[in-house]
Amino acid sequence: MRWCFSFALTLAFMHMAVGQEKSDGDRAVGGMLVYPTDGSHWMSLRALSLAVSRRGYRVVVALPATGNWMVGETPGLDSETFPVPFVDQDNVFDTFLREVVFKETDGVTEFTFRSFESIYKKCAVMCDSLLGNVAVMQRLRTYNFEVLLADPIDPCGAILADALGLPSIFLLRGIPCNIDLKAAHCPAPSSYVPQSMSGFTDQMSFTERVTNMFMGLKQDHLCIDFILKRFDELARRHLGRDVTTMELLSNASIWLHRTDFVSDYPRPTMPNMVNVGGLTSGEAKPLPQDLEEFVQSSGEHGVVVVSFGSLVSAIPHRIANVIAEGLGRIPQKVIWRYEGPTVEKLSNNTKVMPWLPQRDLLAHAKTRVFVTHGGSLGIFEAICYGVPMLGLPLFGDQFENMARMQNKGAALVLNIHSLDAGSLALSISTIATHKSSYKEKSSLLSRLHHDQPQKPMDRAVFWVEFVMRHGAEHLRVAAHHLTWYQEAGFDVAAFLLAAIVLVTSVLTALITICCRWLCRAKHSNATVGKEMAASKKHK
Repeated sequence: MRWCFSFALTLAFMHMAVGQEKSDGDRAVGGMLVYPTDGSHWMSLRALSLAVSRRGYRVVVALPATGNWMVGETPGLDSETFPVPFVDQDNVFDTFLREVVFKETDGVTEFTFRSFESIYKKCAVMCDSLLGNVAVMQRLRTYNFEVLLADPIDPCGAILADALGLPSIFLLRGIPCNIDLKAAHCPAPSSYVPQSMSGFTDQMSFTERVTNMFMGLKQDHLCIDFILKRFDELARRHLGRDVTTMELLSNASIWLHRTDFVSDYPRPTMPNMVNVGGLTSGEAKPLPQDLEEFVQSSGEHGVVVVSFGSLVSAIPHRIANVIAEGLGRIPQKVIWRYEGPTVEKLSNNTKVMPWLPQRDLLAHAKTRVFVTHGGSLGIFEAICYGVPMLGLPLFGDQFENMARMQNKGAALVLNIHSLDAGSLALSISTIATHKSSYKEKSSLLSRLHHDQPQKPMDRAVFWVEFVMRHGAEHLRVAAHHLTWYQEAGFDVAAFLLAAIVLVTSVLTALITICCRWLCRAKHSNATVGKEMAASKKHK
C-alpha cells in the first residue's frame, strides 16, 4: 500500500514536471514577432528583441530580402524572410541624403514632409510584398505568436498585427505630425506641446503658439496625404474591410516611447504610454589599447568625439573639409567617425575611423564634447554619461532633439550648411571650457536620468511580458470608443448651447409677455381713470 502511494506520488510529480516543460516550450513556441524598421530604429528594436529573447522567448523577425538594410540575420533572433521587388543598389536612404539633406538652394536646405515620400513609398511596397505573400503569412500564423513589436513610423506593423490577430507593442521616438499622440487619444495642447519638427520649446510666445496651432492643422493634412493614405489602401485590400491606418495604430496595447522627461518637455501621457528613453545605453567597456593610448595622449585638454550616427558615415566633401579645419583649431584630440573621400584639411590632432565605440568613448573620463547630428540614441548615451553636446542636425526630429538639449543648457546647435571652421572651433571651445554651464547641466541631466527605480530596458521587457500574460485593454481610455465630436465634447457643448438658447428664449418670451401684460394693465388702468375722471366732471 505504501509502495503504491509512493509510486502514485512519483507519477504526480513527473506529470507536474512534464506540464512545466510543456509550459516553457509553449512559451518559446509563441514568443514575439518583430516587424523591423531600418536605421537607428532597428538598433532599438534589435536591442529590445534580444532582451526578450534572453528571457526564454522565441523572437522572429519578418526579414525583407534586400541587401541594403541594416536589418539582417541577428544571432539570438530567428527570421522569416520574404522577397521584395528591390535591387541591392536601390538604397533610398542614400538617395534621400544626397538629394534632400545635403542639397541646397541659395543656402537653404530643401527639406519638407514631401522629402519622406520616396522612403514611405518603398515601405508601402515592402509591406504589400509581405501581406500579399500567402506562404510567408501562413508560416507566420503557425508560430502562434503572443505579441508583435514594431516601430509605428512604418505603419505596416499595425496592419500586420491585425492580419495575424496579435496585440501590438510599438517602440518609437515619435511619428511625424504627432500621429502617435492622436492614435493613443493623448491630449496635446498646442499652447505648450510643440508640433513635431517645429523646433519650438514648451515655453512659446504668442506668435509661436499661433504658428504651432496652424502648423498642427497643416501637418494633419500632409500626414494623411503622404504617410497614411497609401497604407489605408493597403489595409483595406489585405484586411478585407473598410479600415484606416489610424484606427489600426490606435489598437496598440502599449506605446514604448524612447524618451524621458529629462530630455523631453513634460506633457500629458496615457496609461498605456511608457517612457523607455535610454534603453540602448548599456554598460560601457574599456577602449581598445590603441584608442586608449590616443585618448590618454590628449592630456588635460581631453578628447572630442564626432559622429553623425549609424547611417551617415560620409558627408559632402566641402562640409567635411570645413569640419576638419575647425577640428584642427582646437587643443583637444578628436576621434571622428568618417568614411568619405580623403579630407585635405585634416589635422594631426584628429583620428578618423570608419567605426568607433561611441558609448565607450562617451563614458571615458577624458571626453569633453560630443559633436552629433542629434539622433535620440546618441543623445541618450551622452546624457547617460553627462557629456555636453554640439549639435549639427541633418533632418527629421534631430532639429527638435538638439533644440531641447540647447534649451536645457546641455548643448549648442549650429547649421551644418552654413558652417565655417571658426564657428565650429569656437563652439567646441565654449562647451569644453565653460564647465560651470554645459558640463554641470549635462551632469544634472545624467543624475536625473539614472535616478529611477527601474532601468529602461528592464521596464520595456516587463511591459512586453505583461502584454503576453494579460493584454492591456484595461489601460486603453474610453476615448477609443467615442466619435471625434464626442471626444472633443462638441455634442455636450452643442447641447449646453441649445439649452442656453432655449432657456434664454423662454425667459425672453416670459419677460416679453409680462411686460406686455403690465403695459396693457397700466394702459387699462389709465383708461379707467380717465373715464372716471370724465364721469365726475360731467356730474
